[in-house]
Amino acid sequence: MLPAPFGTANGPAPSSSASWAKTLSKPRLAATTLHQRNDTVAISDRSVLCVYRYDPLDRLADCLAAGQGSARFFYQKNRLATQIQGQIQHSLLRTDEHLLAQRRTEDNQSDSALLLTDQQQSVIAAQGLALAYTPYGHRHPSAGPMNLPGFTGQRVDPVTGHYLLGNGYRAFNPVLMRFNSPDSLSPFGEGGLNAYAYCEGDPVNRVDPSGHVPKFLKRFVPVKRLKLSNRINLGEGLDIYTQLKKTGERTLVVNAHGFPPSVPEFPALKIKNGDVSPELLYYRIKQKKINIDDYESIHVVSCYSGDSGAGSFANNLAALTGLPVKGYIGRVVSQVSEHSASLGILRST
Repeated sequence: MLPAPFGTANGPAPSSSASWAKTLSKPRLAATTLHQRNDTVAISDRSVLCVYRYDPLDRLADCLAAGQGSARFFYQKNRLATQIQGQIQHSLLRTDEHLLAQRRTEDNQSDSALLLTDQQQSVIAAQGLALAYTPYGHRHPSAGPMNLPGFTGQRVDPVTGHYLLGNGYRAFNPVLMRFNSPDSLSPFGEGGLNAYAYCEGDPVNRVDPSGHVPKFLKRFVPVKRLKLSNRINLGEGLDIYTQLKKTGERTLVVNAHGFPPSVPEFPALKIKNGDVSPELLYYRIKQKKINIDDYESIHVVSCYSGDSGAGSFANNLAALTGLPVKGYIGRVVSQVSEHSASLGILRST
């Protein structure tokens, strides 16, 4: 699915069955014959399949699919709460960010369905219906009679099959595994260099309800954010940094993946096609002409770096360098933000 040309319907025809585009400041011309400033259209072979309208808060307010009645959307705490189309109303019951149930009302007759969700809040079962997803959210079956929320609890657009994240800000295509339009925060802001990427290529551990900046799942709790400088690569997947604390103390920060205890038989960090023992890490640090005496401590941001007590990676590195070394017991996740030179650390709950 490719974005349609902005502001006109006379550009080249889309290369696939439908496309998604949102006007910036000019009304769409021949595509819709409408004059609203914030209209969006889904187009197939220059035929209008659906018109989307937005409210003053830039949220999707209603959509009008060809041959169907208009569907209107209502929000609570900036989350979709109710959808009304003709005489049919769908309302979602939530607690915080968790979906609990959906109520369907038609001609004064109501029925409710309890929703079973996974850790990403994707609806995986309801009232005898089982659903499955690819890592990027393509759903099987792709549509159901109950009009249920889909991947990460988001509404599936019935015309395109895409997820309109950020309450309609950007359309995410689960088949192409990318957004159809660039992020306004890219390439120099929090959106990252790849303006079309979804969750920075990690859809299993992250979600992106805003369509802007992905966030880690709740199973990870924030530990701290480190301000770093002087990034030096010691191998694919192994970087070191300098952290200057407010006290003036300098800490050498090591960021890499780690092995679970006993895999391998000695404590090590994981790099592509190999591993790095504490001895090899110390050797590579000296190879880069880094004076370990310029630092007061070492911080190893790696899973299992503090496991096994006296035999841990952190303890072995401390014995080699003579510096106190901080490691982690169990899993830890690090998120490097290149544009702000910072490292976010989260622990597994």
